[in-house]
Amino acid sequence: MALTIAKNITFYRKQLNLTQFELAEKLNYSDKSISKWERADGIPDVATLVDLSKLFGVTLDQLVFKEPRKNATKKRSRTLLSYFYASIIFAVATLIFGLFTWFNVEYENWLLFIWAVVGSSLNLLIFNIVWKRKKEIIFYQIILLWTSALLLFLHLNFNGSYFIFIFAAAVQICMFMLFYIIYKPRHQKN
Repeated sequence: MALTIAKNITFYRKQLNLTQFELAEKLNYSDKSISKWERADGIPDVATLVDLSKLFGVTLDQLVFKEPRKNATKKRSRTLLSYFYASIIFAVATLIFGLFTWFNVEYENWLLFIWAVVGSSLNLLIFNIVWKRKKEIIFYQIILLWTSALLLFLHLNFNGSYFIFIFAAAVQICMFMLFYIIYKPRHQKN
């Protein structure tokens, strides 16, 4: 167990580009203690392990029991990147909202934020399709479909525009069936 903890501390410290001295400063320990932990000559106490797991952004189980997974950090940075791009879309919508309000543009400004939800969900959907994350694909596809339907409903003021939602429900059912066909569970032969 001490060897696993030592490997994990070393791995996660290097993932954050920290030296032993920098990690020691963050934990109020000496760099000799960090070196001792990384050589498996000793292990930190429980409170320090909790602090280390918070600092590294992993669970205590991952720090103590499991070998570090190199793609866990990669997945986390991918997720942060996709959320960063989505936040840029909201920042642009907020900027346009401010400009429209400042210049008294005749437009229902609050609709810009629904447009931002559509743009962000499209952005996140594309990222998750590329990274093949099934649950996230379903989630962002649902958000994209229904916010797009809401936008159409709000922009098109004609008699019977509620049919947009009926059409969206039909599209949603088709999307679920298509998703099931593409990602249906593979049954193994005995």
